[in-house]
Amino acid sequence: MRVENKICFYLNHTRDVTMYSDFFSNLQNKNVCFIFNDLFKEKINNNANEFKRIKFFLNHYFPKYNKVYKLSEKLGKIKFKILISAGDIPTSSLTILSILKYVIKKIFFIENPEIYSRKHIEKYLSKISIRFPNNLDRNMKYFPDKNWENVFDIFFISFEKERSLIQKKFKKKKIFNIGFPRLDKKFKMPEIKNKIIKEFKLDKNKKIIFYLPTLSKQKREIVINYINQLSRLSKKYNVIIRPHPKDQDLHKEKFKLFKKSKIKLDLKNGRDTSHLILSSDLVISDGGSTIVEAIYLGKKILFHNWMKFENKKNLEKRFTEKERLDKIFSKRIDLVDNLDDFKKIDDLLNKKNSLLKITKLRNSYFISNKKINPINLIKKIYDNKKI
Repeated sequence: MRVENKICFYLNHTRDVTMYSDFFSNLQNKNVCFIFNDLFKEKINNNANEFKRIKFFLNHYFPKYNKVYKLSEKLGKIKFKILISAGDIPTSSLTILSILKYVIKKIFFIENPEIYSRKHIEKYLSKISIRFPNNLDRNMKYFPDKNWENVFDIFFISFEKERSLIQKKFKKKKIFNIGFPRLDKKFKMPEIKNKIIKEFKLDKNKKIIFYLPTLSKQKREIVINYINQLSRLSKKYNVIIRPHPKDQDLHKEKFKLFKKSKIKLDLKNGRDTSHLILSSDLVISDGGSTIVEAIYLGKKILFHNWMKFENKKNLEKRFTEKERLDKIFSKRIDLVDNLDDFKKIDDLLNKKNSLLKITKLRNSYFISNKKINPINLIKKIYDNKKI
């Protein structure tokens, strides 16, 4: 098997390019390439569209770093010197064993049985594999994934709690706290905010509220109801919705409802959502990494509890997992059932002490003086120097 002397970044989503951008753009472009996981069969239509979006995004914003392969074309044929991956989505395939397990689970009425066999292939693609933190949301109960022991040689972490969790499962792994590079850089404010105001043609005299929902399946009536609430809210504030990018392929009806609304939408592929969070006076979200990132950045955040109006049996598992960071944080920040609760929103926007909860959470989980520069670290690994 041929070994390429390159640092390859493993991609599953367009947003991964943004996640890695401050990292790979500081490396020589001749040493950098990308490989896209097109072997995740459960969401095959989404995968095909995502590859097109990634290629367009790279060509448009990073033309020097636009060498991107499909995993299906390279697996078993080539290895890279270093592979950097978030490890969040494996490959999947149909096997006799996976089909047999599926049939047995069906017979015993096990809910949502999986028909595919899943596999993390990072180590098959590399001499040295590094696990890179792709977002700040964690399920503290299951992190790290038990399958990662033979997948990654080195772990980059965002906060010290992760170190003890990794060491508990994997005794001898090399672990480095690099913080969260996408959010740790020096942002040019108010330049970023002025660009957002200009891009969305916002009223400079009104405060800015971004609604950043996580990827989720919802009843039509629930979506229509809170779109109407946001519409009423937009009469008083600058309100912008950024639908989750994968909703356009996985929850098409929900995505169409957003597009039909008269509220300002952000549909830009690969958007660095940290710019939206930093430009806002208030972020509203229903879970996922947005909640954790807003707290990391020290911004006001409101949790939208639309789940209250849904049958708990219909909720996706991640909305009920108690040890996810977004779930832990959502219990400690302000919550709203209806998005046109003007009193709650006015209080959050105007009270001087409304950031106290956020500051306490941020200091409890994310402040660390032990961060290492990941770019220098990767260069040392690439040059075969001791780390």
